Amino acid sequence: IIASDDPNPKVSGRGIEMMERAGIEVRTQVKKEEADALNRSFFHFIQKKEPYIRLKSAMSLDGKIATSTGESQWITGEEARKDGHHYRHQSDAILVGINTVLVDNPKLTTRIDGQGSHPIRIVLDTRLRIPPSAQLIQNQEAPTWIFVGKDVTQADIDAFKSYPHVEIIPMKDEKVRIEELVSYLGEQKVTSVLVEGGGTIADAFVRAGKVNETVTYVAPKLIGGKDALTPVGGKGVSQLKQVEAFKILSTEQVGDDIKIISVKREE
Repeated sequence: IIASDDPNPKVSGRGIEMMERAGIEVRTQVKKEEADALNRSFFHFIQKKEPYIRLKSAMSLDGKIATSTGESQWITGEEARKDGHHYRHQSDAILVGINTVLVDNPKLTTRIDGQGSHPIRIVLDTRLRIPPSAQLIQNQEAPTWIFVGKDVTQADIDAFKSYPHVEIIPMKDEKVRIEELVSYLGEQKVTSVLVEGGGTIADAFVRAGKVNETVTYVAPKLIGGKDALTPVGGKGVSQLKQVEAFKILSTEQVGDDIKIISVKREE
């Protein structure tokens, strides 16, 4: 019994043919929709040659991820935060921007006992501002890849040579371009990335059209304030016809919060 065909053209259908030639009855497309959902990131990687990008955020009922002063810990409850760590475990890499590192100083590990190795930790840091004292540098539980602009000097890069788990990766432009980043990660066989950065990083991925799925935790709280931060920053679109459209797959209560999973609508 086979649920989904392998999208890899090098192997797709060959196993079925071999079994049928051997006289084995084969049934296909059984529970296909459920199987496709389980393999969504792998199928995307095989077909697009780039990682599946999942954008995770936690916000209040009025769409705020922090107060106007930047306080964000914690909007959602402990159950939602624990649930979010399962997405880290399912991903090849976790990605944040340098501002998240400077403000929160995260480890970006999974914190799930007995769940194997930690994913690659990725930081977008155009000017290489990450301090050697950061936990992503001092903590060696997982590789840390730091993507920087082309103007960062070799001397600044060499300052991190004593940390074997840290790799500084210069991009071709002055800034880290999402399209180039995603292409590079695909070449490195990174099949899925969990984006946990703030509104600036989320905006960059949305504008590049590279968000494939969103995981949003909504807390029953009202923060208010026109200067309070939102999940996706930047200028936004000027017309509704320009929006990135998604399809809601599921909603689920996690503790006191609601989790909403959506996937990008394919044209």
